Amino acid sequence: MRKSTSFLFSLLVAITLGVYATMLFWSIPVLNQDAGGLAIFVMRPGGYSFEDARAILTGLSPEGVAFYKTVQHRLDALYPVLLAATIGWSILRFSPAFQRSHCALGGSLKPQSSFILPTGLKDLKFDAI
Repeated sequence: MRKSTSFLFSLLVAITLGVYATMLFWSIPVLNQDAGGLAIFVMRPGGYSFEDARAILTGLSPEGVAFYKTVQHRLDALYPVLLAATIGWSILRFSPAFQRSHCALGGSLKPQSSFILPTGLKDLKFDAI
């Protein structure tokens, strides 16, 4: 793999981990504390009931609601995109099934493959609320 591609991959991993750490150690604890210790939505992988959602939303102060709508909502929208790009690029980078050559993401596919690989993330449009 070329040095520039390795650098971009490392940068993507670092940004992904940075966004995750920001949520884990800053924004989520701020919201949990503001909601009176209730776990916010992203910390409930098993889902939540209507009553749980109402308790969380009524437990948040106006400042907590504003923080959720601005900071946490943007992080919640950004992180899955970064995680998907990191996992996808990792599969392409480390999988022996893919032969790397000139693709911007670090690998092109064998001609017999029907898998379509984007040549970059420049076409990805992200509009955070």
